[in-house]
Amino acid sequence: MKLNTKQRLLGIFVIVVGVLYFFGQSMANIYLRRELPKIIAQKNDTPYNLDYKEINFTILLGKLSLEGVSITPKEAELNDTISSFKGEIKQISISGVNYWNLIKNHNLKASKITLKSPSFQVNKSSGNIIASKHPSKVTNSINISEIEISDANLNITDYLTKETLVEVFNFNANIYNVHFSQRTKNKPIPFTYKKYKISSDSINAKLNNHLKLHLGTAEVTPEDLVINSVKIRPVNYTKKEIVNDHILTLDVPQIKLSGTDWGYDQNNIFYLSIKDISTSSTKLDILQRKIKTQTEIDLESTKTLSTLIPFNLTIDQIAINNLELNSLDTWVTTGSTILLRNIKNTINQKLHLNAIELKTPAITYFPTPKIKTTSPKLKQITDHILIDSFAIKDASLIVRHRNLAANTLEVQQINSLMQHIVIDPTTISNKVPFTFTQNALTSKKVHYNTNKTYDIYLDSLSFNEVDLHLNNLLLKPKYSREKIVQMNKTAVDIYNLKVNSIVLSNYKWHFDQWGVFNLESSLLTANKLNATIYRDKTPPHDTIYKPLFSQSLRELKFGLNIQQAKILQSNLEYEEYDSKALAPGKLTFANLSANIENIYSGYRQTQLPNTNIQVNASFMNAAPLNVQWSFNILNTSDKFNIKGTIVDFPSDAMQPFLKPYLNVSTSGKIDLVEFNFNGNNQDARGEFGMNYENLQVTLYKKDGKVKRNLLSAVGNLFIRKNTHGNTITKDIRTVERSKEKSFFNYLWLCVLQGLKQTIL
Repeated sequence: MKLNTKQRLLGIFVIVVGVLYFFGQSMANIYLRRELPKIIAQKNDTPYNLDYKEINFTILLGKLSLEGVSITPKEAELNDTISSFKGEIKQISISGVNYWNLIKNHNLKASKITLKSPSFQVNKSSGNIIASKHPSKVTNSINISEIEISDANLNITDYLTKETLVEVFNFNANIYNVHFSQRTKNKPIPFTYKKYKISSDSINAKLNNHLKLHLGTAEVTPEDLVINSVKIRPVNYTKKEIVNDHILTLDVPQIKLSGTDWGYDQNNIFYLSIKDISTSSTKLDILQRKIKTQTEIDLESTKTLSTLIPFNLTIDQIAINNLELNSLDTWVTTGSTILLRNIKNTINQKLHLNAIELKTPAITYFPTPKIKTTSPKLKQITDHILIDSFAIKDASLIVRHRNLAANTLEVQQINSLMQHIVIDPTTISNKVPFTFTQNALTSKKVHYNTNKTYDIYLDSLSFNEVDLHLNNLLLKPKYSREKIVQMNKTAVDIYNLKVNSIVLSNYKWHFDQWGVFNLESSLLTANKLNATIYRDKTPPHDTIYKPLFSQSLRELKFGLNIQQAKILQSNLEYEEYDSKALAPGKLTFANLSANIENIYSGYRQTQLPNTNIQVNASFMNAAPLNVQWSFNILNTSDKFNIKGTIVDFPSDAMQPFLKPYLNVSTSGKIDLVEFNFNGNNQDARGEFGMNYENLQVTLYKKDGKVKRNLLSAVGNLFIRKNTHGNTITKDIRTVERSKEKSFFNYLWLCVLQGLKQTIL
């Protein structure tokens, strides 16, 4: 086909343009291959050389690509005092290049730059390179609208040991609307951007000589940071190995940070702002803790810790969900959520938390044998920490000894609130290293297994900064009376106790300057106490020394000051059994009330008022009993005075004690019994008086049914049957104390001596 003139001209034009394009393309590539190294050398004021194997430029597409790029330190930077890095990049592809500006002004402006498969090796030395907040010349010469990094890898090693410190695999990044002509406001970034997206497949890092960190996939945007699979693991560690350092494991399937922002404020102080931090679940196992020597402890206690958070920080909320904590197989916590709200740190001023909440923790404590170690001392701090409230909601606590089948302690539905908590340089040196203004706790069922003879139960417990309440306290033997007697080599008292309520009013506690606990209260009230005490005297008597109450209080190793204690609407029953008795003899004190003043310990005391005890009861449900008892705990001879009266007592009311226990019954009327004894830890003396009429005794055979008339008649010959309306008072002979028996046995010996001298 013959071409016309226009077609020939068009063809010539296309050929000429093609020739010119390919010529220009070739010339541009030749020029860039020759001139680009010069441009880089001229513009590159960084401490690194940039080299490449191949360069290609496409005029039509405005695309520039560098193949086989390498980055190496300049010779002047190759020393062991600073950190440095080197790297290789498979390809750097630059799209939308302004060719004329590159050739004429030696400035690179393009729409997009892509770094494919970069691999960087960082040698970290003892020195550090701190990036300048001011842009270098090279950044002023580059303007890229979009930056993309794909399939990057990073390896950071120790300069001297060549040990790997950090590894980053398959790092990807896209940064959009990049402008190098201006800096990002409030940030040390020599360009601006509108948005970005960064991700990596995994990150490994060495935390110290014994712990390593692994992060799974991570995604970062201007708003959110999401990391999947956070793990901390020991390095080459087994549980049998003893490493004198902190060893732990951590597993967090996902951690998410939302609403993040950071930068430098107008005072050039770094700030970090986060709206929300949350974890899907968290499992932390503390396998071992470092044991420090006394020298190390003393040295560290003289040091002042640096600021806890050395920058300005605001976080709206941190939520650690489904926490599982195992601390040294001693403290185990499951199923809890920790919420921290409105955290604000102002550098060098105050760290303020609005609220901390610990929800539904199930806490188990496994007591372990105490290893004799030096107690660590807290370092001095400069921080001022204020927590508005710390709350525990619906917690449970179990104490379990591993060698025992049953739990030692169980507490259900614990709720606690502590407010206005302050930690500062003043409080940190105290036994409790913080102060607070309000404190309250409540719980439901409490079960304390003494792991010996008794179980203790509570229906509920509550306290605040003023009062403490215990409701429905029950002390209950685990076994039958017969079983308990068999379990003990000597005779013991067996208790059953129930108290409707116990209230400690206006109480205060603290640790003094020697770290010793002190407790004060204006009033202790026990309401509706019902107690039975049973003693089987068949086993041998326990010959261990029994101190008097004054000595026991004097030798307490902590501070105690209860101004008044009251026992109201109570009942006490004492039962005593002997192998010769038909059944236990019973003594009953019904409708008992007691008022006790000045209950002190002797801890660091030199002068104290007397402890005064007043008791009123219905003795054997038949006659009013009044007792007044006083002693001073600082008197080392344990002097005491006890006096009392029983009025209008029908003697046959003693049958529940005398007949089954001694095969004896009495009849007659006792108008008055009064006593006033003074004693000490060695002996006692005093007065005993009685006013009675028609007093007689009847003796029985072993079956307790058949009377022994002859012996009864003989016995009554030796008894003064009545006092004819007068009170006979005797100065009792000195009674020596049996120090292997209780105070109440001592009192009974005094009463018995008075009875002998009055009746016989």
